[in-house]
Formats: sequence, C-alpha cells, structure tokens
Amino acid sequence: MKKYSDSAGLDISKKTFDAVFHCKGLHQKFSNDPKGFKAFIQWILDLELDLSEVLVCLENSGYYSLRISNYLFDKSMDYVAENPLQIKRSIGFRRSKSDNVSSYS
Repeated sequence: MKKYSDSAGLDISKKTFDAVFHCKGLHQKFSNDPKGFKAFIQWILDLELDLSEVLVCLENSGYYSLRISNYLFDKSMDYVAENPLQIKRSIGFRRSKSDNVSSYS
C-alpha cells in the first residue's frame, strides 16, 4: 500500500470548493473552475508537498465534482471520490454543517 505524506479533504459546491490539509490543519477556499484547480495545485506546491504523495478525498457530487476529478486524474494525482451518504454517516449527527466542517470529514 502506498504511503502518503498528507491528505486533503475537499467539499465541492457549484461555484467553490473548500480544501483542508488534515495533518497541517490548513483550510483554503477555491473557485470550482480550471483557475481554482490550478490555484489548488499551486497551494499544494507552496506547502512544499509532492503531488504524488498527497491523497485527495472528495465527495462525489456528480457534475460539481466531475471537473476536479478529471483535473486531478490529468495531473496523475491519487484521489478518492466517496459517496456523500457514506461521508454523512461517518461524521455522525451534527446540529449544524458548514463547508469547512465537511472538508475536514
């Protein structure tokens, strides 16, 4: 099994996506378009992380997550597109939910 130096959790919405690096405790918001995807990759590189050693986990939200999934695939990055129901069940009951909270899940 491959070892990763860090993982990024993404919460995807129509216009933006939130990204969190769990080990570093960092959060950033990007536009859900090619410009935002490039900014996300640049953020990873600015953190001095190797793209091949980062696992990206995101919610499979259909069309909204398809473009970033294709972008990550084209960059040969490892990612997991998880079922939204599985993510919801894994974080348990919460009274309030935000994109920031979801990206940490």
